[in-house]
Amino acid sequence: MSQPLRTYARLTACTAFFLLIAGGLVTSTGSSLSVPDWPLSFGTLLPPMIGGVLFEHGHRLLAGAVALMTFALTLWCYRAEPRIWVRRVAYFAAAAIVAQAALGGLTVLMRLPPAVSVAHACLAQLVFCALVAIAQAGTSWFTGRFKPVLSAGWRPGAAAFAVLYAQLVVGAVVRHTGRGAALHMAGAGIVAVALLNLLGRGLSVHREAPELAAPSALLGLLLPAQIGLGVLSYRAKFSPDFLFAFDRTALLTTAHLAVGALILATTVVWTLRAWRLGGDFRP
Repeated sequence: MSQPLRTYARLTACTAFFLLIAGGLVTSTGSSLSVPDWPLSFGTLLPPMIGGVLFEHGHRLLAGAVALMTFALTLWCYRAEPRIWVRRVAYFAAAAIVAQAALGGLTVLMRLPPAVSVAHACLAQLVFCALVAIAQAGTSWFTGRFKPVLSAGWRPGAAAFAVLYAQLVVGAVVRHTGRGAALHMAGAGIVAVALLNLLGRGLSVHREAPELAAPSALLGLLLPAQIGLGVLSYRAKFSPDFLFAFDRTALLTTAHLAVGALILATTVVWTLRAWRLGGDFRP
């Protein structure tokens, strides 16, 4: 992968992360139906950006930018990336971004049906992870020669990703319906065990596989932050005696979503690096 393509892939992934934050703010501030029509906003491309319209229409504008960037990235990978698995991830990202736009439109036109809203939130996480995977595939050590040092070491990472994604699905249900909080809290324990397993594995082989040390250490930092944000978000949403200003509550719950996305993306990076180090990598 060329340096310009690598840089562009990273920029696209970063922009998609900010889109996740923008989407979280739309839900957390109750701005989801501030714009009642779609794909235009009050019949125009640029309505007055005040109140909830700022969050809702701002989210749409950023989503459009990410969609265009993703399509350009996919075309660039198709033309310049020799590895078929990278091209396939790019194709998935492009297809998912189209489905994501359709779900976003249905969310507005159908007046926030919970199933569609949850699907919209969960698919956004997969798009972000696909873009992170493409950006990770562009690192120089990933494309160079290597000596396998792990045996099937990627499987715990894939398992952690699956557990964490299921937890994010339940979290989306809680955000959009107010139900399932107990299940989400129980799932947090399972996620913690899976992530601590990755942390321990990564640090235990840091001499033979130093590439796993950084994502493992990052998981060690993000996990307690996410648990703390989860506790505060729960109290802000469900405890009437927990006096938080509304805008602070919105920021708190959105931060919880954003850190969850970073943890999910970190498990993707961890798994890809372990996959390469395990000898399962194919150039």
